[in-house]
Amino acid sequence: SPLNTRFKSLQSIVLLTALLLIPRVHLLAEETRSLSDLERKISAIYQQHFPVMLETSPDGAKLLLKDVRLEKFELSVMDLDSKQQVVIDLANDSQIGPRWSHDGTRVAFYVDERGDQRFRIKCANLRQRTVNVLGPEIQGLTKLSWSPDDKLFAYVSQVNGNRELMVTTTGPEAETRRIGALAREGEYAWSPDSQTIAYVDGSDPLSLRLVEVRQNGAKADKSI
Repeated sequence: SPLNTRFKSLQSIVLLTALLLIPRVHLLAEETRSLSDLERKISAIYQQHFPVMLETSPDGAKLLLKDVRLEKFELSVMDLDSKQQVVIDLANDSQIGPRWSHDGTRVAFYVDERGDQRFRIKCANLRQRTVNVLGPEIQGLTKLSWSPDDKLFAYVSQVNGNRELMVTTTGPEAETRRIGALAREGEYAWSPDSQTIAYVDGSDPLSLRLVEVRQNGAKADKSI
């Protein structure tokens, strides 16, 4: 009957699918066995946590996690070997753009406490277990980054439709300096020695600028 014919066809399709999946199952098993130790540790953490973000430290020994717990945002650091977890910030507002310092001893992020696009930079010192608020509020903050020597931050501030490239020191008494106007879709980049920032400015026509930056964040006399 047509019904039996369709049933036999369905059986054939199921059998063929199973035969095709068998090699894939074996392949997945091989892939699982070949996972690195770091991947296994992170996989185990996922079984116990439901982080909305995680990032390994530069040395691969720690994990930065952002969880949502009891309607609050929790930012914490976990040692991947001992599984010891230290909460570095618990707040009603999400910790935006967390970034490890290059030496792995600090974590920087920013928050919008009032929801008005005015942000504050926070820096957690993992050795001292302190969190400092750096400088005043910043309008429209994006693209926060550490300098390679971890002594300065750079970021973009959007003011009245203009994108301003700014640099600030990373200590508790933050000194902030304006570097220049950034093109609408422009980016910036640190030199490896932290002495220079390259960026595309907002002039017409657009041009690439290299600016020397002092350790207090001020521009040096020379702009290329």
